[in-house]
Amino acid sequence: MKPKIFQYLTLPALNLFRWSALITVFVGFWYWAQIFVGPDAQRIGVGAGSTIGLFLLVWIVSWGILFAVIKKLPSGYVLGAVTAVVVIAAAWLFVNYTPVGQDDNHVLSIGVGGGFGFIMLFNVWGIIWPNNKKIIKGTLAGTPPADAATLARQAFLASRTNLYLSVPLLFFMATSSHYTILGK
Repeated sequence: MKPKIFQYLTLPALNLFRWSALITVFVGFWYWAQIFVGPDAQRIGVGAGSTIGLFLLVWIVSWGILFAVIKKLPSGYVLGAVTAVVVIAAAWLFVNYTPVGQDDNHVLSIGVGGGFGFIMLFNVWGIIWPNNKKIIKGTLAGTPPADAATLARQAFLASRTNLYLSVPLLFFMATSSHYTILGK
């Protein structure tokens, strides 16, 4: 029974989740760049690329740090502390050094919330999906990988990180238009 569940339910569900995450982040990123960053850049007479580039740099580097930590299999408390420090530092860098939109709550709030979304996307595509795929394919073949426990723990830690990042992600997305906390 278990192989059929893996083959016909778990793999397709994980595949749907990862593609849903990609489409959501892509559309959100496009919306943020076109609707908020672009007009702010045009208003002050500069290009939007500097803010978009800073966003990508800060949040991709942040995920790289978290990726390296998750691969070392820390305790949940250590990962939680490292994640908090990394995302707070990344948010601070983005808010304080963004060239376009420093006075725009939409640009800043969505930039921080979207950064959390980028980390979550990269966790899904870089850790959760590949690790679960190896475990499931091995189980379906009759010989799970020798490091299945390690792969499962890494996927679990990345999933838990995504769970905890989802609350501040939603908070920052909501504050972009309902409660001004950043900018003016």
